[in-house]
Amino acid sequence: MVADALPDSWTIQAFTPWAASGVAELQLEFVAALDAALGGQLREQEDAKRALKKYVDWVRPLIQAGPGAVRVIAEAAERATDAALARKPWSVEFEALSLSLQSMQKRVLIVCDDIDRLDAAELLQFLKVVRLLGRFPNVHYLIAYDADTVEDLLAAEGISGRTSSFMEKIVQHPFELPRIDFATRWSHVSSALTRAIADQSEWLNEEAVERYRLLVGALAKGFTTPRQIARYEQHLGALTKLIPGEVDLMDFAALAYLRLNHHDVYEALPKWTAELSQGLSADEKKGLRAQDWAERIRETSRRDEVTGAWEAIEFLYPSLRNSSHASLHPKAFADDRYQERYYAFVVPENDVSDVLVARAISSFVQHTEDQEAERDVTVLIESAQPSVAGLAVTKLQAERMRTARDNDQVGRLVHFLYGQYLRVEPTSGTPDSYASRLFYWLADEVLRGYASSELDRATVLERFGEEMAMGLVSNAVSGWGSNKDSRRMRMLKDFAQFAEESSSSRTSLLHDKPETVRIKIALRARVNSEALAGAYDRLVDGDLEAFEALAIAMTRIVTWWGGDSSRDELEFDRDMWQVVLSEEVRARMAPRLTAEFDEVMLDENDVTPETRRQFAIRTARASGRG
Repeated sequence: MVADALPDSWTIQAFTPWAASGVAELQLEFVAALDAALGGQLREQEDAKRALKKYVDWVRPLIQAGPGAVRVIAEAAERATDAALARKPWSVEFEALSLSLQSMQKRVLIVCDDIDRLDAAELLQFLKVVRLLGRFPNVHYLIAYDADTVEDLLAAEGISGRTSSFMEKIVQHPFELPRIDFATRWSHVSSALTRAIADQSEWLNEEAVERYRLLVGALAKGFTTPRQIARYEQHLGALTKLIPGEVDLMDFAALAYLRLNHHDVYEALPKWTAELSQGLSADEKKGLRAQDWAERIRETSRRDEVTGAWEAIEFLYPSLRNSSHASLHPKAFADDRYQERYYAFVVPENDVSDVLVARAISSFVQHTEDQEAERDVTVLIESAQPSVAGLAVTKLQAERMRTARDNDQVGRLVHFLYGQYLRVEPTSGTPDSYASRLFYWLADEVLRGYASSELDRATVLERFGEEMAMGLVSNAVSGWGSNKDSRRMRMLKDFAQFAEESSSSRTSLLHDKPETVRIKIALRARVNSEALAGAYDRLVDGDLEAFEALAIAMTRIVTWWGGDSSRDELEFDRDMWQVVLSEEVRARMAPRLTAEFDEVMLDENDVTPETRRQFAIRTARASGRG
């Protein structure tokens, strides 16, 4: 701004001290800048340049030349003494150069920017160079620096306690950049975040807009200069390109602020996560209060000014703002599953890309075809460790629920889920199996397809077989409030009617799998439990084989997990047994069952068909005796 405002009668030359690689080169760069400012086309300018060369030769013998610098050849050792004796006194050379500069009748401004980038020794050398090489008429210097940094550098050289007075001898007219007002800071921060949101093609819902306003307010408190905001904007723009879509953009922006402006606090965050997630306490004996965190931040930071650090942390951990511990937004920094992404700028090997998940779901339901994403997510699930594969299934289902539309086509997704379920179904007896999650999700998609008429009863039965189809329907129509869901009730009644029709004969009872018989009874009970009372009397009364088959169907297998192992156990459904058969039929038929298992010690953890039969017969006989 100063350079632009000066009239043409001024010559402006830039001097960049931090670009020099050492003290000698720093002096050469300074001489080169002053030499360039003098021009050299007019006689007065030539005289000034020659006077400058003699003066420089006096105050600092330069032993080497740098690019663009005034070349001064060092005297050979044997001539050094003669050269020194031949020089005029310093005062004479200084006066000659001063007169030459005055005769030029032009003023020179040398702009020295960012001297706070120098180390302590280089800073002192720069200040000496300015005093020794630059105290001439019509030559002025504009020195730009951060005062706190320069004072710290001078203190490192033992000038602590008198740094301000030291700089006053160098800088005659200081101009402090004013602190920008809060409204201006808000505007700049808002613009930076808006550009980042646009670059990432993000769309904010109402909740996200509220978080956006909260973040802008928090960051506006921490920034004090336009330079800080400009650095932050460049920093944010570069880093968001490293992991697009895989983190919450606003949480990422808050963390980027801490990384850039409060790095000590940023590095301490991982150690504080557990405490921060617990929220604030009003009682110092029960937890940390806001003032405790403020003190911890001050102790952690090497900076005197820590305004903005707590505000950014408070934004990152909603539990600090809300004592009710509201649920976290998707991909939140406060979610332990996502923090590594924010620090490493990649999706870790034990994690699953949210971008890939979104692409795959969109393709499966035919929003946007993306065969590559479908293939990649399939390979991931089939090749990853069970925990990672299970996480992938969980994320896929969550994304599906978040983006579901009424007109979605479910055929491709149903095919994918069915194939994955068949692959992992043999592992369903292990604690880390995700087979049940696939099954329940598949049931939901079958319901969606049925509700939209993409699937009908015949299609479901043909694709999955009677047993699995009944199981899927049973899961799809269960749950709280399902009786009030018209979609579920229509599907339930349709398949309950099929269950009644297909289980009305002795042949179906004898040939259906026990699980199929149970599921059919359960579906019919959901529609009209009273109609099931004694419904199987006519099929088993007087038919010992049918009676035994029904008893076996009432014997279910229950799995228990403990640590890293599991066990199966046989369990008899007495309630259903007593509903579908009248007391008279049970009392009449139970004694006819063989008594050979009454006194046999059965292993109820043995779920083989033979043991299941023995357990069912013994339990049915006992129930018949009252």
